[in-house]
Amino acid sequence: MTAAAAAAAAAAVLGLALVALGSGGGDSPPPSGCVILDVSESTSEARGRYASEFAKFATAIADEGSGEICVVVAAADPVAESAPLFTSVAPAPSSVGTPRAPEEIERNVATATATIEELLDDPPVRQRGSGLVEAASVASEHMRPGDRLLFLSDGLQWSDAGGHLMRMELTPATIARQMQKLREADLLPDLKGVDVDFPLLLFHPESYHGNVVSATKIREYWEDWAEQTGARLTIGTTG
Repeated sequence: MTAAAAAAAAAAVLGLALVALGSGGGDSPPPSGCVILDVSESTSEARGRYASEFAKFATAIADEGSGEICVVVAAADPVAESAPLFTSVAPAPSSVGTPRAPEEIERNVATATATIEELLDDPPVRQRGSGLVEAASVASEHMRPGDRLLFLSDGLQWSDAGGHLMRMELTPATIARQMQKLREADLLPDLKGVDVDFPLLLFHPESYHGNVVSATKIREYWEDWAEQTGARLTIGTTG
C-alpha cells in the first residue's frame, strides 16, 4: 500500500480532516503537535489509556499552541505504509480569546479523540509491527523546534531497521550498533528543540505474562535515541 493510498483510506474511514500545515513564517510560531500511534499487538489492552492521553495532549496543544496535530500510525514500516493524517482542535479564529474558546476546544478534542479510538480499533495497516523510530522519522518532516511529539506506545520497537527489542540483549554496545544502523538508514531525524513525551513506556495492563524485557534497558534505548536526534525526552506517566 502506498503512503497516499494509506492516508486516503484512513481519512475515508475515520473522517480525520486532512489539512495542510502552513509553511511557517514569523520568528516564534505557536507549537504544534504530532502523535505516534502504536497499533502493534502488545498495545491491545492499553489503547483505552492511549485515547485519554491523546485527549490531554490535544487539549494542551489547543490551549498553548496552534491546535494543529499530525498523527502517524506506527505499523510494520510507517515510512512505506502510513502517511500522516492532520487535524485541528483549535477554536475558530473569531473565538480566540473569548468565552467560546474553551467550549470549542473541548468539542474539537472530543471529536478528534473519537477518531483516534476508531483508528486504534481498526488500524489501516497491512502488516503487524511497531516501527516507532520510522514513524518518528515521518513525523519529523512536519515538526520544528518548539513542537511536541507524543509517543502513544509501550516502547517495544519491532522492525528490521530499529530492532526487535523483545528479542535483543540490550547492552550499551548493542544499543550503539542499533543507533548506527538507524543513522545509515537515515532514520535519525533532527529533532533539536522538539519536546518528546513518552508517558506510557512499558505500560501493559495485562502484565504481559512477565515477558517484558528490562524496563531499564528499554529506557536506555530511547534515551540514546533522543540523544542522537537532539530531542528533549520525558518518560513517565503524565498527570
